[in-house]
Amino acid sequence: MSGTCREVVTLQLGHYSNFIGTHWWNLQDAALVYDSDFPASELQSDVMFREGLTLGGHVTYTPRLIAMDLKGSLQTLRKEGNLYDTENENTAFTWEGQIRTHKESPPTKNAFLQELDNLDTGGLLAEADFTCSSSAVGHCSGVHTNQVMYGCEIDDDGTKRGYNQHGYDGEDFLTLDMSTLTWTAANDKAMITKVKWDSTGAEAMQWKGYLENTCIEWLQKYVDYGKDTLQRKVSPEVFLQQKSSSSQVTCLATGFYPKAVTISWQKNGQDHDEDVDLGELLPNEDGTFQRTSTLKVSPDERKKNAYSCVVEHQRETFRKMVTDDSLPLVEAEKERDRLQTSQCL
Repeated sequence: MSGTCREVVTLQLGHYSNFIGTHWWNLQDAALVYDSDFPASELQSDVMFREGLTLGGHVTYTPRLIAMDLKGSLQTLRKEGNLYDTENENTAFTWEGQIRTHKESPPTKNAFLQELDNLDTGGLLAEADFTCSSSAVGHCSGVHTNQVMYGCEIDDDGTKRGYNQHGYDGEDFLTLDMSTLTWTAANDKAMITKVKWDSTGAEAMQWKGYLENTCIEWLQKYVDYGKDTLQRKVSPEVFLQQKSSSSQVTCLATGFYPKAVTISWQKNGQDHDEDVDLGELLPNEDGTFQRTSTLKVSPDERKKNAYSCVVEHQRETFRKMVTDDSLPLVEAEKERDRLQTSQCL
């Protein structure tokens, strides 16, 4: 390139041009080969770049560039660069010609951009279009209820999920499929809106952008605001309980946070899932959670085999062995004593 062309000067006029130009020059710089031991690249540094020395004596390359932008937009650039010795150069110029100002009103934003602006300010998207149809006769007059439910999630590995569901008069109406960016109609009445929204894809794209960006940003803000509570980690206490020597054995994990917990049983060191009933997750008054798992086993089987309850929470494992008929009673007494002590405190 340097054999046929010399000193190409690039013009960047305007804010968007300079924004794009920043990335473009980064690509040019990445394509340059500065080491003489390597073959020269097709892009020659002396054509689009000006070679010079810094005040510290290091070789540097500066783009042969003229950039113009609005006043205040280039404040990150020095008025007089200290890359080269320019103390004797006069860099100040005065325009002596006439000045004429042309002002143009910004173009009117389309419905899509207006909806995005509405989302940025905390607003909601347009509601569903419940247009009357032959299948909706008798549903177009009177008072009706339109419900919208949406939310977002983000995992520790950065995976994002979102959902958006519309309801009409207490029944499912439309559901957004985030994988295909289409709407699923729950009944014939929803088909008109589904076809209308799917024809452009704008509604689905708006919700995708909101659920994967704005919603996640607000979610992370609220989590940060309440991190002392929401991000705390409290290990569970594990107890074995039994009403009588012939009754089933219950493993209780309580006082843990966050709520994700796994309770399982082992028989002679091997996983055991027969005759096991996992209870539902329940909240405690202090904001922690509790959960139980019940094992149905006869007294003879319990004496012949070694059973244990295994609780996993936040990468920690807790085990309680079922050894004889007195163990559940002892554990229950310990729990009663612990509760009595906490009440005294």
